[in-house]
Amino acid sequence: MRVNISYSLDFDDIPREVAKFVREIAESQEEISRLCLQVSSELNDEKIIAAVENIDKIRKVLMGVDTKLQDSTNILIGYQRTLLSPPEEQEPPEQRPPEPQDSEVQIEEG
Repeated sequence: MRVNISYSLDFDDIPREVAKFVREIAESQEEISRLCLQVSSELNDEKIIAAVENIDKIRKVLMGVDTKLQDSTNILIGYQRTLLSPPEEQEPPEQRPPEPQDSEVQIEEG
């Protein structure tokens, strides 16, 4: 089951955080290469079941890579939009008359 998680970090740290995702993807590629070589060897030795199991492992690693790439894309698009958009002017807080103190409460009878 896949779940979304969120956490906060400084805006300026976003590229560095996405770079971590990319490094994880590079590590996944190494695992994929190793598994592909293993599958090739298993097929040469006619170990079909082992090859099928490793192909499934490859597919799962690829799904993880795709998820990290999609997350990275979404994060960077949002980051770029924020960089390009002018800062919104903050509206001053609404001015309210001060609340009366208990001693200032006036009761009108009518």
